[in-house]
Amino acid sequence: MLKQPIVVQIEVATPRWFGRGINVTPPQFNNIVFLPQTGSAITGTKNIDGESWSYLIREVTFYPMDAGTYELPPFTVFVSVNTEEYGIVEGEVTTDALQFTATLPDVLLDIAKVDALDRLIVSPSVSLSVKDYLGDEVLDDTDKGFEVGEAVTRDITIKAAGTPSMMLPVLTQHQINGLSIYQQPTTLSDKSNRGELIATAEQTTSYIFETRGQYKLPSQTLYWYNYKTDNLTELTIPAVSWHVEGNAAAINNAKVNSTSIVLKLGMFCGIIIALMLLIRLYVKHKNSINIWCLWITGSHQRHLRQQLRQHFVSGEYQQVCLLLYDYFEQQDNRKRQQNRIADQDTLVLSLRAMFEGNEAKLVLINKLLSNAFSGDELQTLSLAQFNQLLKVDVTHHKKTRLLASVNLRDDQINLN
Repeated sequence: MLKQPIVVQIEVATPRWFGRGINVTPPQFNNIVFLPQTGSAITGTKNIDGESWSYLIREVTFYPMDAGTYELPPFTVFVSVNTEEYGIVEGEVTTDALQFTATLPDVLLDIAKVDALDRLIVSPSVSLSVKDYLGDEVLDDTDKGFEVGEAVTRDITIKAAGTPSMMLPVLTQHQINGLSIYQQPTTLSDKSNRGELIATAEQTTSYIFETRGQYKLPSQTLYWYNYKTDNLTELTIPAVSWHVEGNAAAINNAKVNSTSIVLKLGMFCGIIIALMLLIRLYVKHKNSINIWCLWITGSHQRHLRQQLRQHFVSGEYQQVCLLLYDYFEQQDNRKRQQNRIADQDTLVLSLRAMFEGNEAKLVLINKLLSNAFSGDELQTLSLAQFNQLLKVDVTHHKKTRLLASVNLRDDQINLN
């Protein structure tokens, strides 16, 4: 009959053994609900003409939703077999087409006439539970009065045997003026009890009273057909009435509380978004931010001075000249250049330009440049003189910035 499960077993056998097994794809068909396949295939061996064969069985369960005759196309079956000659061979085979008829019992004719089959549960066992709460208190007194701002929560639980939760009916949600209605997503679950499938659907809805008045939530009727006894039972979700009293102050307080919650949620979301943007900005510009922090704290300059003295004492004068350019750029509170000086000539001319107008210090820088690049006999330059060079108040000219992009000829550099 309609909504009763049909189980099809598809068996594949081989005199060898399976590689990746089998997988069944049911056809697409209107008015049929296929249950998702779970678990492993049934495995075993059997004797065919005196030869041992391995077999795998997959079960496909589906439900016809309307009465009538169905012509199901073939099922597609993926097969992976380990052959003796060719190794693992994989491909698809198809089953025969399937024909069946779903009937409508006479006791269901009346609900079919009123188009209520979508509220029908076909099962040998069904239970319905309805509970109303005010906070943690179970409401047994339907005549209880309520205040504006209070909320009633209704929990509805349906359980049925021998059917999956996806086959349980969807309850109607009524909209009522003067109430704020918040329905949580319906919780569906399927469990097996001694081999029998038990389906559960739980729905929780909260009704918040916004204004005073008389409210009524209408009843709903579900239908349970027990195919073992051919019996139809009506399951009723009872109606409920609420009498709500209150004054303008209570109404305003409820609105203020609601607005406050919205504002707090907005602020929380804003903080989360701001933190995400800051994290993304830090990841993208981490190196630049670290350099800027070092410059602010003075750590970078101290580290540079230490490196300069170490390289000077070791006689690594070319490395000293390269670091000097960075050091003086930092001392001038300017942004550190991302690209280093392109060539030796530009570096020499740039360092000389930094000391224009200071003849004493220009002599020191020339000695350093000569030691670094001329290849002649080393000029005498003490560590004390070098320390004095580091204390120079450098005057940066605009042309210093331009030198990094200028190509100089060898005859323009005089290191003597």
